[in-house]
Amino acid sequence: MNKERAALLRKIQRSEMILFDLSLYLDTHPKCQKGLAAYKRHQSVLLDYKEEFERRFGPLSHGAMPSSESWEWTDGPWPWEREANESGGMQ
Repeated sequence: MNKERAALLRKIQRSEMILFDLSLYLDTHPKCQKGLAAYKRHQSVLLDYKEEFERRFGPLSHGAMPSSESWEWTDGPWPWEREANESGGMQ
């Protein structure tokens, strides 16, 4: 398994968790400008990570499939498959 791919996938997963936590916070504190700013900042970071991942390793979801002559969504390991997440150890 490509260590860079696994590391970038972990960054995406962490960013998604941060956004989920911030969304829960904003549900109870909708007028918090610092919370909203943090949400927007992390949303931008997540988008950057996803764009980099898809540029380097292929689509993360079927919705990210480009219009092309082949269906690349099934190429390579799926995100939940063991080889997609191996990087030489847990972190």
